[in-house]
Formats: sequence, C-alpha cells, structure tokens
Amino acid sequence: MNPSTQLKLQRIQRLSRFLRTLCTALLVLIALLFAFAAIGALSGGDASLAFDDIHISLPAYPLLTRLLLVALVALLLGVLCKALYHLHRLFSQYAAGHILTAGAARQIRQIGWTAILWFALNLLTGFALIRWLDAAHHAAPPLRLDALFLGLLLIVISWFIQAAAELQEENRLTI
Repeated sequence: MNPSTQLKLQRIQRLSRFLRTLCTALLVLIALLFAFAAIGALSGGDASLAFDDIHISLPAYPLLTRLLLVALVALLLGVLCKALYHLHRLFSQYAAGHILTAGAARQIRQIGWTAILWFALNLLTGFALIRWLDAAHHAAPPLRLDALFLGLLLIVISWFIQAAAELQEENRLTI
C-alpha cells in the first residue's frame, strides 16, 4: 500500500474510532433521556409530549393512555437505537481497517432497513396518536418520505458495496 493510501486509511480509522465512541455515548444518552421522560410521563406531573405538530398534555389522560404513549416512544427510540447500533458496528469495522467488505455492506443494508422501519413506525405512531387522542384537527399523520427514500437508497448502495467487495476478493485470489 502506498504511503498516501496508508495515510487515508489511518485517518478513516481514527475518525471511525471517534464516531464509534459518539454512537455509544448517544445510546447511553437516549436511554437516560427515555428513563427520565417515562418517569415524568407516568408520575402524573406536568409533562407533555410532542410528535411533529401534535402536542399532548399528559396529565389530561388516564394512566393506561400514558403507558401506551410511553410504549410508542420506546418503540421509536428503539428504532433510533437500532440505527446507532448498526452505525457503531460499521465504524468498528472501519476502525479495524475493513472498509470495502461484505460486513460493511451488511451494516449499511441494516441501516437502510432501519430507515424504512422508522418511516413505517412514524406512520403508525401518527395514526395511533390521532386515533387515541381524538386529534380531529390532524387529518393525516406526518409522512416521513425522506426516511423511506433514504432507506431504499442505502439498501441499493449496500448491494453495490457487496458486489464490489466480492469483486475485490475475487481479484485478490486471482494469480
């Protein structure tokens, strides 16, 4: 490997270690924020929840409804944590110097599927909030077409990376 390429790889590895640590910190932060938010929502205090342009004052609802809202938030945050988990794994591979590999393609594909899951869950959550909370002034839940498009795009890119990794492996084995 020439010195210029080696230097680029070292930069990628260094940045990947930082980003992997950032993913870990964000996972811990999300868990802590969810714990505090769930305690606040269930304690009956003056808590509120905002989902796009739907604002909910939680003390106005019974405990069962607040439990369901906490469960919906947990699902949404779970999808976000899934994306961060796959980013953490991707950056771990990059930090180890494995850039163009089938493993990296798999992680990118999983991030794409997670974005599609985010789209679907946001749609379902919007419908659930409108239905449960009688938010009649909201005709339809917000569509996250950006997440759907990004997810599909990442899946396609992961297929290209997978094919490139297979071609690279085949060329490496050719004498």
